Amino acid sequence: MCAASQPSWSGRAGAIRAVIAATKTIPIVVSFGGDPVKLGYVASLNHPDGNVTGVSVFSTDLEAKRLELINEVVPQGEIIGYLSDPEFEFADVGRREVETAARRIGRDIRIVEVSKDADLEKAFATVAELHVGGVLIAANASFNNLRDHILALTTRLKLPAVHESREFVVAGGLVSYGTNVRRSIDKSVSIPAEFLKAKSPPICQFWNPQNSI
Repeated sequence: MCAASQPSWSGRAGAIRAVIAATKTIPIVVSFGGDPVKLGYVASLNHPDGNVTGVSVFSTDLEAKRLELINEVVPQGEIIGYLSDPEFEFADVGRREVETAARRIGRDIRIVEVSKDADLEKAFATVAELHVGGVLIAANASFNNLRDHILALTTRLKLPAVHESREFVVAGGLVSYGTNVRRSIDKSVSIPAEFLKAKSPPICQFWNPQNSI
């Protein structure tokens, strides 16, 4: 018995689907930032009913909660900017969630797109032109790599910002709300070991790490 693992914090839906399609018998362990039920990988988190299990950090599914946090610090009537990477596989999912949540709480959201470090200066120039009262940084692993530049720009413009990972706050950001990535990595490594030790394939629920602010 063996376990196939596809770690992917920024999503790799196509690769995961290819692995799932390749076998219905070999246990597959996936780790990524989307909802495995919505994406059709499993029927249920608690009862996957197949050979697929793993870790999902549900990063984009928490965008509405992060919007609620920035809503608390940006005065009513002011625009909230949403920094999003259109090349991120789950960008549309996060964008729809934010736009739906914004309509529900009556906030004006403006989408500003960034795909690489070179885009940041222009993106924040747009943010300044829009006179936004605060910025929500979309859930996206690539933004973690741009952390220092993003924090420098929000500081320069004196903009409150809400981030996905606590590493932004450790580096000087205002607030974050997201899953514990370190626990997710540890769990994604331990699940294949559990499969290999078992005499028969265990029935495993999808694991979701505790959110942390």
